[in-house]
Amino acid sequence: IDRTKSRNGYLEVDGLLFTRNSIIHGMKAKLIGRETGQQIDFHTVEYHYLKEATERKYGLKRYKYKFQISLKDYIERMVIENDVFDVYLEAIFHDKLEPKSIRVGRPTGRAKLFTKEFYTEGSKRGIIANPYYTFKMANLSIEMYNLDLSTYQKILFYQDNASAIRKMYKDRDVWLVGERIYKAQDTGYAFFKYMRENHPEKEVYYVIDPNSNEVKNLEGLGNVLYYQSEEHIKMSLIANKVISSHHPDYLYPIRTPKFKRKVKASKVFLQHGVMGTKNMVANYGKGALGFDTDLFLVSSDFEKEMIVRDFGYDPKDVFVTGLSRFDTLFEKDVKLKKQILIIPTWRDWIITDEDFLESEYYERYKSLISSEKLLDLKYRYNFD
Repeated sequence: IDRTKSRNGYLEVDGLLFTRNSIIHGMKAKLIGRETGQQIDFHTVEYHYLKEATERKYGLKRYKYKFQISLKDYIERMVIENDVFDVYLEAIFHDKLEPKSIRVGRPTGRAKLFTKEFYTEGSKRGIIANPYYTFKMANLSIEMYNLDLSTYQKILFYQDNASAIRKMYKDRDVWLVGERIYKAQDTGYAFFKYMRENHPEKEVYYVIDPNSNEVKNLEGLGNVLYYQSEEHIKMSLIANKVISSHHPDYLYPIRTPKFKRKVKASKVFLQHGVMGTKNMVANYGKGALGFDTDLFLVSSDFEKEMIVRDFGYDPKDVFVTGLSRFDTLFEKDVKLKKQILIIPTWRDWIITDEDFLESEYYERYKSLISSEKLLDLKYRYNFD
């Protein structure tokens, strides 16, 4: 990608395409949703053969391309899912039987600088499209927020008037707490529950999707903010603290760069595990792309030393507190029993069920669970 241009309603992308010996006979751009598989096609792609550049590369074909991702024509006639869409060019080559899909990526510095969110409004819905480049391969993807028109307009209103709204509520000390927007079971929940039961005078709110199965965990605690409600949008902008078990912007109504700049709260990272078993510097380091925190909570002096030395944080910003959910380990609310607990951990290369079932990772766990040695231990020591 050589250049991008964001305008109201569309994103324009142009760059260079190298096809080796293949000659392009036709091309379209397409978006494919990661979770839903939804495909949106854009058939107007300009492309030009670069004769001189090809000659300089000893006949290896060079092309220049240009296309627009405009959602205005789609918003009225199809439901665009809330999803992350990966951007592809699909080319018809003279020497291939089937079209070839090519990920669009490898941006120049200029392209990165000018790749910004764009907005599309219809009669009943509004879409906020947040383009970004993937962490590992720097490919172009677009996070889509398809909102009912009222929510869409409220987000834009509060975003554009954030400074004035903060002045109106400058005397309030609001804390936002949460995890991922569909969860209430980890360190965010444990911290929120403690605050509501021990410091009900504090303006501490929990952010969660109203359709989450874990909303029930918050019953009786009060101060629940439903994700993307008007109150949630407003509280995100007037909050003094955002306290999260994951990335702080998971608790924002949208995660666009513009909205994130409007949030002035200090950010507290509760963590959802203990660092040390995996190298997470790229995810949570001081310079990690997309992660930002002011205070980093850890479980031991050893972990603090690692966060300072390897992750790049200032010692004064790292506090040894333990994980808030650990307090609940001492409650007598679970019947004791002898059991073997096996907890597989997440792997970022497992994208689909098929990836998992075909992996060595699956085979190893399957052989462990069904092993005769494990069964022998179960019967010998009377594990449940």
